[in-house]
Amino acid sequence: MSTTVLQTKTIKSIPALLGEVDIIKAIQLLPGVQSGTEGSSGMYVRGGGPDQNLILLDGIPVYNVNHLFGFFSIFNVDAINNVQLIKGGFPARYGGRL
Repeated sequence: MSTTVLQTKTIKSIPALLGEVDIIKAIQLLPGVQSGTEGSSGMYVRGGGPDQNLILLDGIPVYNVNHLFGFFSIFNVDAINNVQLIKGGFPARYGGRL
């Protein structure tokens, strides 16, 4: 429940700033997710704070996803197959993080 899977083909079709596709900005366009203030790329998932988000890349936590005030992504879209966003009913293996 409350899980959304985005394919990279869908993410690449979204207009991007300076031609750089950003996965975090694409996630912020989904319902239940709000973007942070100007100059930061923080996400607010269903009322939580940006420090509560757990971002995994191949099962490894990524702690700092902000790069150059959110203008450029640290994720290479060509190297990622899909993106999974869980907005509710979080599994216990994630330790209570969003």
